[in-house]
Amino acid sequence: MTKFVAALANASDVVSGDYCDVSVIESEIVSYREGRDGNDVPEYGLTDKLAMDAVDTNVRTDGDIKAALADADRVLRDNGWNRSGDWEPSQNAYYAEVERA
Repeated sequence: MTKFVAALANASDVVSGDYCDVSVIESEIVSYREGRDGNDVPEYGLTDKLAMDAVDTNVRTDGDIKAALADADRVLRDNGWNRSGDWEPSQNAYYAEVERA
């Protein structure tokens, strides 16, 4: 099963300009782990397949992260995606599950 993950790049060393950008990446099952009930639970990992190329937000990488996250939601909606999970921070980006609108 394929899932989709939005990535909001918010560090100047990972974007092509001065603004945060958001893209959508395919995520596929890479392994399984045993769940509490003993059933297999899939573990997902990002692929190298973009479902939406990077689109700049209106917020600079040194700007307010709350504004960048809100603008990323707008960019996603404008491009036919809805966020279905919470934004989770990493070292230089935020990630959230998304689905087609």
